[in-house]
Amino acid sequence: MGERDRMALHAAQRYYLQQVSTPELAEELSVSRSTVSRLIAHARAMGWVHIEVRSPFGLLSAVEQQIQRRYGLAHVGSVASTTPADTLAAAAGAAATFLNGLVHDGMTVAVAWGTTTDAVSRAVQPRPLSGTTVVQLNGGGSVNDAGGSFAVDIIANLAKAWGARGDVFPVPAFFDHAETREMLWRERSIRRLVDAQASADLALFSVGAVRADVPSQVHVGGHLSPNDLHRLHRAGVVGDIATVFYRSNGSTTDIEMNSRASGLPLEELRKVKYRLCVAVGAGKAEALAAALAGGYVTHLLADHELLAGVARIMDAGPV
Repeated sequence: MGERDRMALHAAQRYYLQQVSTPELAEELSVSRSTVSRLIAHARAMGWVHIEVRSPFGLLSAVEQQIQRRYGLAHVGSVASTTPADTLAAAAGAAATFLNGLVHDGMTVAVAWGTTTDAVSRAVQPRPLSGTTVVQLNGGGSVNDAGGSFAVDIIANLAKAWGARGDVFPVPAFFDHAETREMLWRERSIRRLVDAQASADLALFSVGAVRADVPSQVHVGGHLSPNDLHRLHRAGVVGDIATVFYRSNGSTTDIEMNSRASGLPLEELRKVKYRLCVAVGAGKAEALAAALAGGYVTHLLADHELLAGVARIMDAGPV
């Protein structure tokens, strides 16, 4: 075994078994970070590293397999449906474990705010990473909460867990005028965050729905007026992802509220490699089925009743 092989094996053992970060290894070996990455890649290419991912959800049920095949998902997981609070806690814990397996050094993670993602952010166990950024996926301020502190806490929780940089998005959830958003998006400080959202490696979000068992903060947090809700109903809206609304077939065209929404357009969200949706409550079935039909999700964690509701919608006809 040559010197390069020995260094590669040492680097792989320290990185995978002892969770030593890339910068620490670079200093330890007196090489650059890129050299450390190449050494680890060499160890994997030589077959010295075997990575096994064990799903915490066990074997897929028939419903999970049906949904995964229908929508081409990379992963589907589920938890038991009990009380709303217990179901949310179980889903958040399972999602936090799965999320920690997806996130790695150098990633940009875009996170939508809401009751579900807040629970996930609080359940994530510390895992020090290098060069990772957590960016808020949509604005959180409203007429009742101009600071959007709920969203800020979510970003802070994840940034602390991963030792990552946290970037909050200091804009309202919805603008009063589309022209205001267009002008603000031209500002360099905001443009940097919008570009970071669009170029993220992973997006974490839930789906919002009016009839959700766990109330959607977008719908109950004072962000929408009665007139807004009326117009969304007339437009055939069934749900939202990060304050961007869509219909039962996943389409977003000609929904006026979206021109005033702060969230990443869903056609841009589709370009993010990993799109982890965590949703609980049977009341979100229509919204989740529509999000799946729109191709906005790659990885899904939900409760049994919600998945069963999605399956019933699938069986009822094309979505």
